[in-house]
Amino acid sequence: MKFKLNLGCGKDIRKDYINVDYYKHPAIDVVHDLNIFPYPFEENKFDEILLLDILEHLDDSQKCIRELWRISKNNCRIKITVPHYASVNAWGDMTHKRSFSQNSMKHFDINAKDGKSLEFYQKEKFNVDIKLIIPKIYKIFGIGLFIKYLPKIYERFFAYILPIQGLEFYLKVVK
Repeated sequence: MKFKLNLGCGKDIRKDYINVDYYKHPAIDVVHDLNIFPYPFEENKFDEILLLDILEHLDDSQKCIRELWRISKNNCRIKITVPHYASVNAWGDMTHKRSFSQNSMKHFDINAKDGKSLEFYQKEKFNVDIKLIIPKIYKIFGIGLFIKYLPKIYERFFAYILPIQGLEFYLKVVK
């Protein structure tokens, strides 16, 4: 049996997932504040975890990622969505505590280049893939290809001129 977790689910209740949220509701399986550690799950339990538009609301996002590693099985797949730092969505919500760039998960990535990985210093390790959420209009005019294939140049020089919507991080747990 595969165990799947939907953290900070809100109204996005998913079948075959353990749905967790801060607010009590009949459809919520576990009521828990994600700022309180440890999470109420045993080690090495989950095969899949969703954290969709939640990480930017938490007090300590790094501690959250470490906790996700703890409750995950080896090869667990974790999907995290967050607003990009240049997006209107990044700071348009007063409950957001931080914003994210494509480099935000690099120090957990065992394959990070440019010396960004800190895997030597921590036990929590992941293979990290990143997808930039690009507006459709950018794709129509070919700007999406520039952003997709030159993301470092995009973030350094053009992010505030042509802001993207968000980021999707796909983490695969390495234990």
